[in-house]
Amino acid sequence: MSNKVEHGVDIDLSKYKVLVATPNYTNTFAAEVYGSHMDCVRRWTEWDVDFKWMVVGRTFVHFARTEACTFAIDNGYTHILWLDDDAIIGPAMLPKLLKHDKEVVIAPYPMRRPPHEIGILSSTTGDYEDQGTYQNWKVEDMLQGLKECDGGGTHCMLMKTSTLTDCTGPPVLDGPKLTADESMKSENDKGYPYVVMPKVGTEDMFLCLRLKLKGVKIWCDTDVFASHVGFSPVVGPGHVEQMEKWIEAQPEDHNANQLNVHNNIPVLRMQEGFGHNTEGAENELPGVRSQSVDPRGTSALV
Repeated sequence: MSNKVEHGVDIDLSKYKVLVATPNYTNTFAAEVYGSHMDCVRRWTEWDVDFKWMVVGRTFVHFARTEACTFAIDNGYTHILWLDDDAIIGPAMLPKLLKHDKEVVIAPYPMRRPPHEIGILSSTTGDYEDQGTYQNWKVEDMLQGLKECDGGGTHCMLMKTSTLTDCTGPPVLDGPKLTADESMKSENDKGYPYVVMPKVGTEDMFLCLRLKLKGVKIWCDTDVFASHVGFSPVVGPGHVEQMEKWIEAQPEDHNANQLNVHNNIPVLRMQEGFGHNTEGAENELPGVRSQSVDPRGTSALV
């Protein structure tokens, strides 16, 4: 049953089996997020989507994602929809992403903290392995249909489960059991999990790098946007556009737009001069996605 009249996408949703995976360390949801997710549940049920919503609480985000990958493979799911516990989407997001029929497709989204950079990145040189050349996309990159990118956050990302089992290539991780041609599943079976947390950076960007080394293309649907419950309380595309204009209006020494990179892993970050400083960081309650606070006052929060 298509239900195109409701979601506007010419697609038979009954062909898919989707695991919606949401890490939720605190076992809590903001009211805005809960309302959004319940609306999705109601609509997807009406549209005959075969889905299960898996919320993994009280465990670190990379462990939660690995648990979801294992469950999806063991139970025959065609896709994993990564949807964070602070993501707000409309129900039509799922059929729109499924329609693309891509191995990985991401909905663009803003960071929680100012200046709300968009969490989609590409290399400025075309070398995705050189993550020091990555830059965040901007509002001007939106509304251009489906575009290939080098990586992005799992805030709202649809992944074919086959990318974990069928795509092979060199592993990023180093270990005596690994060969030069491994799938994500074979790495996991040998003790190297589907999702790992790099020493500095974020597990989702590291996942993108590992997948690209196995020949997986990563796409972004620039015609959609996933909002983010943040410190402004809900961050949408308008916030991003306003902050970009503000940054461009600043003196040149305040407008450095270089990506913060540690150990060749990019950190999706906020600009200098925003957010908490080193002295105050220890007194803050860390967010689930906070990975580090560096001496410049920038944040690895996605």
